Amino acid sequence: MITETEKLVEYYRSFSVKIDEDVKKCFEFWNPENPPALLLFSAIGRSIGFHIDELNENEKCILFNSIEDGIVSKDQTVSTAVATGLIEALVGAIGEDDNKWKRIFIFLGPETKKHALAWGNLFEK
Repeated sequence: MITETEKLVEYYRSFSVKIDEDVKKCFEFWNPENPPALLLFSAIGRSIGFHIDELNENEKCILFNSIEDGIVSKDQTVSTAVATGLIEALVGAIGEDDNKWKRIFIFLGPETKKHALAWGNLFEK
């Protein structure tokens, strides 16, 4: 039976060739074991941060809606992996690029915004 975590990972992999490549690298590194969910979602978050400008506005909206769904998931593994793995890695990948943050911040859902702001002290100089 496929878990909610596995479904979400497959969804992100299908969303972008770049994300898929980064997830493959994570699996290759951990082979023959599966990577821990937190590290897998960290790879996804970094990939999103590095390649976000390759997505159009509709794709960003869909992507960040799915991230919001993940962060509020009743599945503790998913919500933790999205919050602690994906969002924190996304914040790290974008870093202090305020222009990039301003371009994507409008797409973040309320819980995603809350976590990103708490983790990254965004827009505070």
